[in-house]
Amino acid sequence: MIILVQCSECNTLRIADMERDMDLVRKIFLAIQKKADLIPRSMEIEGFDEALVARHFEMLLHAGYIDGTSQQLASRASPTIFVKDMSWEGHDFLAAIAEDTVFAKLKAGMGKTIATVPLSVIKDTAVALAGAYAKSQFDLS
Repeated sequence: MIILVQCSECNTLRIADMERDMDLVRKIFLAIQKKADLIPRSMEIEGFDEALVARHFEMLLHAGYIDGTSQQLASRASPTIFVKDMSWEGHDFLAAIAEDTVFAKLKAGMGKTIATVPLSVIKDTAVALAGAYAKSQFDLS
């Protein structure tokens, strides 16, 4: 997928390839979870390109994982997503990937293909790993 990235130093747009970044997706969900209210607002994720973050928010909104609205501002190449909260599906997805151990196993098991695997498959795999992890914590093998 190709996206437009705005260069902050030269104020120009350039074309960039984009793959889904599951580390970013996880950080997005964790940031939404930390919101103290349900007031829709745009959100930034530190350490990631603004256009990449915006596109991930947009994809998660359209996939039904977050609750919010999209607005195209004339001054921005990417739409601004005003996030209210995660949807039920989003909460379930975060519950599956929130534990560091589970997320590390998920990434190790899927390797580089994690960027191309459907999100529903990643969620199902993460739920299975989270279930196994929870059982091991309670000695329920």
